[in-house]
Amino acid sequence: SDLSVFRIKYGFLLHGYDDSSVEEYPNIHEYRIAQNIFKDLYSTYAVESNEYEITNLAMRIGSVRIRNASDVISEETEAFMIRLLQEIKKQFGLDFLGDIELRINLCMHIVLLVKRARNNMLSSNNLIENIKQSLTLPYDIAKVTAYLIEKEYSVTLNDDEVGYIAIYYSMAMNHMKTTRDQKRVLIITSSRKSEALLLRHNFINYFGNKITSLDIVQKNELPGLNENDYDCVFSTAYSGLVDTVKFNAIHINYFLSEKDISVINKELNRKGDIPSLTSYFSEGLFYVLDTVESKEELIRFMCDRMNEAYHYDQKYHIDFYQNIMNRENNATTVFTNGVALPHPEVPFSDKTEACVVILKNPVEWSDQKVNVIFLMNIKVDGEREMESLYEFLSEFISNKKMINELLDKPEFSTL
Repeated sequence: SDLSVFRIKYGFLLHGYDDSSVEEYPNIHEYRIAQNIFKDLYSTYAVESNEYEITNLAMRIGSVRIRNASDVISEETEAFMIRLLQEIKKQFGLDFLGDIELRINLCMHIVLLVKRARNNMLSSNNLIENIKQSLTLPYDIAKVTAYLIEKEYSVTLNDDEVGYIAIYYSMAMNHMKTTRDQKRVLIITSSRKSEALLLRHNFINYFGNKITSLDIVQKNELPGLNENDYDCVFSTAYSGLVDTVKFNAIHINYFLSEKDISVINKELNRKGDIPSLTSYFSEGLFYVLDTVESKEELIRFMCDRMNEAYHYDQKYHIDFYQNIMNRENNATTVFTNGVALPHPEVPFSDKTEACVVILKNPVEWSDQKVNVIFLMNIKVDGEREMESLYEFLSEFISNKKMINELLDKPEFSTL
């Protein structure tokens, strides 16, 4: 698949099967087919391979052969996928149910993954630390996905396999973000239809990948339009027209100048009203502690401080601490470089807030030592804020210099 070629070209080669498992792969016919495919890939894309990649492809060929016998992904696998993505939507507010490509790819991946897990052929992933750092949100989603796979199929997955699942979500989120950020554009003009066609051509030529719809109307057509149906409105007519002002139209020239192109790009690249990162953090919820006995004690401390500030338990009638621990017990939120990002299993509040703790002495957290903890409470339907926050945290986690500066000078101003 395109994803596999992309993965291998950028160094994500599979490693880690037991050598005897590779040597004893039962179907030599499938194995030879896989060898020939990689020979062709090498000649076309200069894609390298190893025995693990060949065996993995041979198993995929075997699973495809089985699927072709029934001609579809099994109803059981599809039903599990729907439940899985519904749970992801519930926990993260991200709706992947309509992404057919992701659903098919994940179904196929899970069929093969479960087969490998049951045959003690789980992969290792040399870039798992990079994935944790650069794909922080997709990795967090993949952790929940892995937990649900383990529960459904009674298998045990390793962290490296979680990293491969994260790549699927990363690609789906990039597609979702591209589509979501495209704008509905209205252009008000007094030009003739032939001139409007040229204007349409130029807009599509310059900005086609940023536009989901483009309407060009005469000024006398404005009364029948709703300004809320458009994200960006431009006008080629100097007006003083009431309707043009009503639509908050930005003036551009009919023949687009470099300045016009710059103005249009700026408007099309404008994001929604996302609060700045500073609004998520407050000095009153920034703590420096010498030591704690356990992550449970630490999470309890942070939940108590946030409850004192925002009264979650009373306002929303929930057990904030237990909500956090439900997620932590199902899929740990420790990442890498001594950073953990605990958060509720399910969003419940109407505002995104965070509490930060710096530990002078690290605490044991799922076989890692953690010094920096961001406890995050993402609001309901706050996927844009969540993505913004995770982008910041991803940059922070991957930057050891930033982490060390915060540990050396544990003050709110350093953050």
